[in-house]
Amino acid sequence: MPARMALALVIRLAPAVAPAPTPTPTATAEGAPTSAVPSPTAFEWIAPDGCPDATFARASVEHYAGRSLADTAAVLHAARAEIVAQAQGDFRLRLELEVAAGTPVQRTLRDESCRVLAETAALMIAVTIDPLAATRVGTLPEPAPTRAPTPEPPPVEPPKPPATKPSTPPGPPTRSCDAGPALRRTGVTDRRPCVGLEARAGLQLGLLPTAIGPGVAITLALAWPRLRIELGGSHWFRRPARTGDDRNRGGDLQLSAGSLGACARLRHRAHEFPLCGGAEVGALVGRGVGIAVPRREQLLWLAAWAGPRWMWSVHRRVALLADVDVVVPMARYRFEVGGLGVVHRVDPVGGRVHLGLGIRL
Repeated sequence: MPARMALALVIRLAPAVAPAPTPTPTATAEGAPTSAVPSPTAFEWIAPDGCPDATFARASVEHYAGRSLADTAAVLHAARAEIVAQAQGDFRLRLELEVAAGTPVQRTLRDESCRVLAETAALMIAVTIDPLAATRVGTLPEPAPTRAPTPEPPPVEPPKPPATKPSTPPGPPTRSCDAGPALRRTGVTDRRPCVGLEARAGLQLGLLPTAIGPGVAITLALAWPRLRIELGGSHWFRRPARTGDDRNRGGDLQLSAGSLGACARLRHRAHEFPLCGGAEVGALVGRGVGIAVPRREQLLWLAAWAGPRWMWSVHRRVALLADVDVVVPMARYRFEVGGLGVVHRVDPVGGRVHLGLGIRL
């Protein structure tokens, strides 16, 4: 039941009867009359911060009842009220009354105002003591909020040490995988690199026979806010090298290599633009085609490469990749077939274009 309705019912339905009778005189063993010693009502009040406190509640009960709780135990043995804040934003009152004769009374009320519940509880306790208490409803003084700040010597909060960086972080160390300022300027304390795995498909220009050749690559990346280290491998599929006179004779060439590179990381919002460079080592493999005794030969491949990357973070752990590299072989590579002569020379400068997908582990 809402507390405002309960308060109205208490006021309107309070019976117009005389106050609760005071204890009648009793006789001693000698027959001389004497009054019974008055005893207080046990009063307990529990309320959250910001609600009227026990002092206000007790004063309200005594105001409505017209008497002190110190001598009301003959009518009301105990009164306990508890106000609890609800998750819905309102308050709930649970009132328990232990009367001198009869079954204990329990009431539960709800209202959006903690003050209304406090006044309702005080009035219901007072009416239990004296039914005429409802006729004394008037203006009460504003309650002091529970645990209101006071000028008492004890401090509200314990003294705090000077604002300095703690020697040990209170929680898990902060870690960032994004490109950005140096760690010492961002408060990042975990300097472990973030690990990424990337797969690419690409086209190579000018290194193997024919103008363009397909290939695949896989890269393991270690990333810090300003630096990125790449360890990868690539394979460029077999391409035909033929003589001008006979398209059925010549050789087939393919290239496999491992690479190591480093990148400076630049970032704008969800886009990252690493500037990378490195070297690769591998094998340039050729096999004769259309000759009496075809042989398979391989040469040690050494090359340097450099180029920009583009990475778009479509998810916290997933990014789309694109890159363009310039490749410079460290030697003048050529492929000869017995009886046919040189069927292919590797260009002094080549290029590669990749598209791929990266996942942060």
